[in-house]
Amino acid sequence: MAFLATPECNSVVLTIGSSNFRASNVFHVQNALPGDTGVLESLGGVFLSWWTDDLRLAISSDCFLSSIVVTDVSVFGGAQWSQTYGPTEHVGLVANPTMSFNSSMVITLQSARIGKSFRGRVYQAGLIEGDADAGVWNSDALTAMQTSYADLLSTLQTNGTPLAILSRQTGGVARTEGLLTLVRTVRANAKVDSQRRRTNPVST
Repeated sequence: MAFLATPECNSVVLTIGSSNFRASNVFHVQNALPGDTGVLESLGGVFLSWWTDDLRLAISSDCFLSSIVVTDVSVFGGAQWSQTYGPTEHVGLVANPTMSFNSSMVITLQSARIGKSFRGRVYQAGLIEGDADAGVWNSDALTAMQTSYADLLSTLQTNGTPLAILSRQTGGVARTEGLLTLVRTVRANAKVDSQRRRTNPVST
């Protein structure tokens, strides 16, 4: 996908891993501060704290936080901060086997505007086998993820870097620059979904 400059936008790529796979999700936030590495590192710290104190409470101990990459995408070649982590540093806290990384819970990100360009999805891997039955996530798993992503939404808002959706097209035509719309609500979806194109096997 070609680069598309987006004013006041940072991207955050959060990757979790297991012994066999890596799975990444890309988040976008609105950030009016200059895109230097110190600012980006601070934003990375917000996501690290979210993983450490919140998200991993619902993630299998087979999984760990692998990396965080924060990039200023307001200009081509913008500043970037990244940090990688070892498989024993930031491990999930649920002592049960993970489901295949192809099996994910979809978190829908909704803005105040209507249309495909103004909503987003996160495919969250790393939940345990007991969290789902017959292709449906149970209520405990849904509540945990709903709460975790609502916490992220609130924390980023308080931080002055609200979670946003990046729109690249309008009416099927590519925009000349990206457009951000702020996320208003998040929703954890009950159906177990697949993210085959978003996982990468680990070479041995």
